[in-house]
Amino acid sequence: MKHVLILEDRLEVLAALLLECDRLEQESGVLLRVTVYSTATDVIDFVNPQAGEAFDAIVLDRNCKRGDSFHIIDLEHFGPDKIISISSLPRFNAEVRARGVSRSVEKGEGELGSFAAEVVAELAQVLKL
Repeated sequence: MKHVLILEDRLEVLAALLLECDRLEQESGVLLRVTVYSTATDVIDFVNPQAGEAFDAIVLDRNCKRGDSFHIIDLEHFGPDKIISISSLPRFNAEVRARGVSRSVEKGEGELGSFAAEVVAELAQVLKL
């Protein structure tokens, strides 16, 4: 079983990502435990206190429902190699790249299905599936 954390505030984006995670689980035969948070407060209260190995991969948006930033996550603690940045604004993906994150998928205005498929392809690489 692999533990995936998704920090995303838009339900339609989350729905597309979860559908693709289901496809990955079916194709790989590896069970995915998915945890979702939609506010930066959740990151402070529940994510950052976790052990560094608590998550096998993290899908990281920038803005949250409360107008705060998910970028308060302790990237260095969890390991930037586990992170996939999914902001719709290139400058926010660049922010986390400056902190060592090498994977990002820009959330454009296009079809969410192809965006989610690209994110989960990156996820499969992080999880080594």
